[in-house]
Amino acid sequence: MVEKFQSEIISIKNITEDVKHFVLTTPDNFTFIPGQYISIVADTEEEKLRRAYSIGSKPMPNKLELCIKIIPDGALTPKLDLMKQGDKLELIGPLGKFILKEESKEKELIFVCAGTGISPFRSMIQYLLEKGHDKPITLIAGYRHHVLYDEEFTSLAKEHPNFKYEVALSSKGKHVQDILPVSKEAHYYLCGLDQMINSVKNILTESGVETIISEKYD
Repeated sequence: MVEKFQSEIISIKNITEDVKHFVLTTPDNFTFIPGQYISIVADTEEEKLRRAYSIGSKPMPNKLELCIKIIPDGALTPKLDLMKQGDKLELIGPLGKFILKEESKEKELIFVCAGTGISPFRSMIQYLLEKGHDKPITLIAGYRHHVLYDEEFTSLAKEHPNFKYEVALSSKGKHVQDILPVSKEAHYYLCGLDQMINSVKNILTESGVETIISEKYD
């Protein structure tokens, strides 16, 4: 059920020079499906801003996690950059339909993302592995320089034989398209900018892959 609520910042961690990991409180009755997002609402001198951020953690009691890139000339993120533990935020959610299809739960899953597009897949992967999903899961993550949650996913890949994790750094001349596994029977989920999603979709459709679900962000 979508609702508006006040949240308190539990913690903020810098995970790269321009990306922060927020842990926020949620009400007792707040629930969401991995892959959904929340909107942060903030007042400025000119207008009331509302920006969407994918929830980057599995469902947990009374808290959620966000991975937010700070845009220096952005409308909202410079304000978020100045916030600290104990500050309050107004949230609306959960929202969105970028969730695992029921039929995907019995299939090989391949997640492909770029940058902070990792967020919904971090939520899904944490949830699936905790629930004992035993089908193959692959995460292909692309970044320019700095990798997000690398230690976490590397550790998960060691703990779970069915989970495979690969990274492509464009600063070193490698892109997700270069390491993309193609499996006609797998269900693919893509999250990132238009250019990456369109390119990956073209590769997959030309290879006969039928199930491709994507979420584009600006």
